[in-house]
Amino acid sequence: MRRLSKEEFHSLGQLLRPSGRQEAGLLLIPGFKCGQEFVAAGGRIELLVLDPDHVEEIRLALGEEAWTLALEQDVLRQARPHELARLADQPNPEGLVLAGRPPHAFGQRPAAPPQLVLDGVQDPGNLGSMLRTALWFGMDRVWLTTPCADAWSPRAIRSSMGAVFHMTDCRSLAPGDLVKSLGKWPVRLLGLDAASGTSLGEHVFTQEDVLVLGSESHGLRLPEKALHTRLRIPGAGLMESLNVGHAMAVCAWQRWQCLHGA
Repeated sequence: MRRLSKEEFHSLGQLLRPSGRQEAGLLLIPGFKCGQEFVAAGGRIELLVLDPDHVEEIRLALGEEAWTLALEQDVLRQARPHELARLADQPNPEGLVLAGRPPHAFGQRPAAPPQLVLDGVQDPGNLGSMLRTALWFGMDRVWLTTPCADAWSPRAIRSSMGAVFHMTDCRSLAPGDLVKSLGKWPVRLLGLDAASGTSLGEHVFTQEDVLVLGSESHGLRLPEKALHTRLRIPGAGLMESLNVGHAMAVCAWQRWQCLHGA
C-alpha cells in the first residue's frame, strides 16, 4: 500500500469544489457508512485513501468484493490524519475517504416529476439529513432550486449517510427552470408556510402532489401562481417556526400516511 502523493492529494483537493467534481466526474466520499452506501449503490472506487490503523473496519464496511478489487487495482493509499481531515472536510474524520465515480443513478433524468422540491436550502448538513429523511419515506426524486447547498459535497454526503447515492433524481435548477420543467406534468405544488390557514392534516396527499419547502432565512421563493396551495404544520406557536429538516420530516410522514395508510 503506497503513501498518498502530493500530486494525488492536490488532485483530490480539487474535488472539494463543485467545479472540480464536475470537471473530473468524481466525488469525495467520507467515512465508513457513506463508503459502504456508495459501493452498495454501484459506485466505482478510483482511489481509496485511508488510515492504516482502520484497515479491518474499512474492509468490513466496503465488503470483501470491493476491498479485493481495490487491492487488485492498486488504488489504496495511506494518508496522515491532517490529509484525511482536509479531504473529508471535517476536523475529526473517520479513517477513510473514497474518490469515486458516482453510481449510475447520478445525473439520470427519469421521465417523472420530483416528489419534493427544496427551495434554496443553504446548509449542507440540513440538506443531507433531509435527503436521508426523504428516502426513508419513499421520496427518491428531489429537486433543488439554486442558489442552494451542493448535494454531492462531502458535508452533504456525510449528513445524508450516503442516502444521496440511492436517489433516482437529485438535480439543481434555477427557480424559473424548475417551474418550466414541472409544466410537463399534471402536478400540484404544495408550499409549506407557517402563515397559511390550511393545516397539513387537512390535506389528502396524492401521487400528483409535490412538496415544496423553502429555507428558514428566505422562505418560499417560487412564484405564487406556481403553487397550488400552502400548508402549515400546527403547533403551540411558542417559536416562529420549525427547523426546515424537522418540518420536512413531519410533511413526509403525513404524505406517507395518506399514500400508504400505514
